Amino acid sequence: MTREEKARRKEKAKPLTPTQAKNLKPVRTSEEAAERGRQGGLAAGRKRHLEATMRETLKSMLSCRVDLRSPVGQELKARMNALGFDGDPTVLVKVITDLLFEGDYKVRTATFIRDTIGEKPVDQIEDLSADKPAIIVQPFSPEQIAKAKAEKAERDAKANGHN
Repeated sequence: MTREEKARRKEKAKPLTPTQAKNLKPVRTSEEAAERGRQGGLAAGRKRHLEATMRETLKSMLSCRVDLRSPVGQELKARMNALGFDGDPTVLVKVITDLLFEGDYKVRTATFIRDTIGEKPVDQIEDLSADKPAIIVQPFSPEQIAKAKAEKAERDAKANGHN
């Protein structure tokens, strides 16, 4: 870690509350400092291991296929058809379609999943070209869903030779 990274991390650190400051015990010897550092390193290692395990478990779960014979699978297939998506019906697709069709109430869950599997975007965008339009995602209204389903059915009918 460079000095600049350490300085940025220190700036982001939250200040101690009065209770936390009162509970701090000063380091008396270099051996005590070394032991505290060792314990902190071990705790950090345990946390990294836990996060890695959680990340791999989530990735595995999100890649599982959804049984299309189940009620959840049937709903997912209908949503995928409404969006014109013909890919594999996985748990990840279910999470995304829930966000698109049902709105903001699951955003925190999706954000947690995204961050945990290591797909968190950078905090600042350095180069945002004017020629690239911004993409704004909003939940679909029932009217938009019905229209998308009708258009999909029309496309399918034309593809099958029906006019």
